[in-house]
Amino acid sequence: MAKPRTRTQRNAVERDDSHWLPQRSTSLTRIAKECPPVVYAFRTRDGLIKIGHTKDIAQRAGSLGGGLRSLLALKPGTYADEQEIHRSLKGRAARGREYYPADDPAVLAVVNEMRAAMGFEPI
Repeated sequence: MAKPRTRTQRNAVERDDSHWLPQRSTSLTRIAKECPPVVYAFRTRDGLIKIGHTKDIAQRAGSLGGGLRSLLALKPGTYADEQEIHRSLKGRAARGREYYPADDPAVLAVVNEMRAAMGFEPI
């Protein structure tokens, strides 16, 4: 295997999940273009954090329309993984079942765990 070039790739090698990382990833947006089914966290324009699952992150972002401000985190995952996160955050949703307050410590912990696994700083 070639020597990892980015911090994200080095972290992936340590966890042995580099198979899904692109060879030249420098941002979440670039990673999102080449990844498998994921659990994601988006910040919405109204300041909430949306946590969900998709097989196509680019298509999902488009389907959510102009309500998104930024992609905060993502990780390979299944619908069951997403449901486990929602169960762990039960009663904390600000709207529906997938939109959470951005200042909730439990929500931030979930997002920051996903970011740390990819080598990104906490929010």
